Amino acid sequence: MNNYSFEKRFEKFVSDEKLFSADTKVLLALSGGVDSVVLLNLFLRSNVKFAAAHCNFQLRSFESDEDEQFVMKICSDHGVPLFVKKFETESFAKSNKISIQEAARALRYDWFTALLTQEKFDMIATAHHLDDSIETVLFNLSNGCGISGLHGILPKNAENKLIRPLMFASKKEIMGFASENGIDFREDSSNSSDKYSRNLIRHHVLPVLEAINQGFVDNFARNIRNFKETEALQQFAIEKIKTEISEELSADELLKINLEAIFDFPSSLTVLFELIKPYGFNRNQAEQILDQAHNPESALYHAEFYLINRNYKKLTVFNKADKIAQTEINIIEGESEVLVNDRQKLIFEIITKEQFDCHPKNKNLAFFDADKIDFPLLLRYYRNGDSFSPFGMSGKLKKLSSFFKDEKIPEYKRSMVPLLVSDSKIIWVIGYRSSIDFLVSNDTNKVLKISLVES
Repeated sequence: MNNYSFEKRFEKFVSDEKLFSADTKVLLALSGGVDSVVLLNLFLRSNVKFAAAHCNFQLRSFESDEDEQFVMKICSDHGVPLFVKKFETESFAKSNKISIQEAARALRYDWFTALLTQEKFDMIATAHHLDDSIETVLFNLSNGCGISGLHGILPKNAENKLIRPLMFASKKEIMGFASENGIDFREDSSNSSDKYSRNLIRHHVLPVLEAINQGFVDNFARNIRNFKETEALQQFAIEKIKTEISEELSADELLKINLEAIFDFPSSLTVLFELIKPYGFNRNQAEQILDQAHNPESALYHAEFYLINRNYKKLTVFNKADKIAQTEINIIEGESEVLVNDRQKLIFEIITKEQFDCHPKNKNLAFFDADKIDFPLLLRYYRNGDSFSPFGMSGKLKKLSSFFKDEKIPEYKRSMVPLLVSDSKIIWVIGYRSSIDFLVSNDTNKVLKISLVES
């Protein structure tokens, strides 16, 4: 292998991908394997400012300690600052009920991120290479993926401050560079095990594909570049479509789109999926939404942290209100202000009967016979089975779920409507209707006025 060519390709890749500059301070993840040691060697030949970090996961008995000693020596020989940390990986995996691989990854990146802040590094460099990216694409394809699963491992993740400067090179090229330059490294015995899915791909799938076509790696690298460009073009189109079909948002809405308009575009399923994917919704849910798009009944769709409400041919995304729905606040007599949420508060006043407006048109105002109210009041949210006697219904008890439906309050909002309760009775569905049981009458001596205002 021509060393000059390999080094120049490295420099060109770093420059083209804008991975680092002369002022960048890089933390190199150094395992002691051939990939990370070659990357250290390339860093030593360049003008990058860097230090190394080594994780001892204590998973391979004495081998793990020997890796640590090897890394310490190589860094000492070349004057490279080194950070080392031992991890109780198995106990961490067990206590968090995750796999050893997941545990090692979490421990590694949490520590790297902490070092990034403490030692004022700009980027974390890992030694992922082209074969790793190809394995990732094949793994994603085997599990099912969209276009974003086909770009492989990206050279740079600005959000997580990760760079992968060896992504231009195959494993064969890296091994060749190490051999020609007499670079010593450690072999991880776990890499020979087939118990991990990626090792199965590495040991049994890639060799077959390379036997079919000796240019497989180079061809696949071109495919990955094509996939990346196709993905970028798709995202450009999706953002343009989003502006065309989005509607004005209220304070609690994250995305609101005209569901009917989606059918005007080719690949409407892909369009909808790409719009809702950032909120944790999957392709099956997108397909379900389109299948039910013309159903007049409203429906809710759940992701971990978000809700989609399909109602009146509109699709709206919200933050889940689970935590809001669990909130309960006791209000003692004499309190003048109480926060309802981060945007609104209640104002309590005692006024005379003469100051009372018996026909308030403002739904954010409510008036009650103060002597009928039992403190402390309770501010809470909807529970199954809730009912009250709405003003205007002659004292008839009505289920709160039916009241919400009559008021055309969408399902997604019902768990976010605050309720004011006195002695287990709902006195006010805040912002909508008060209960007739506590109204001001001719016998009222003093009036409790409650206002819902912006905080």
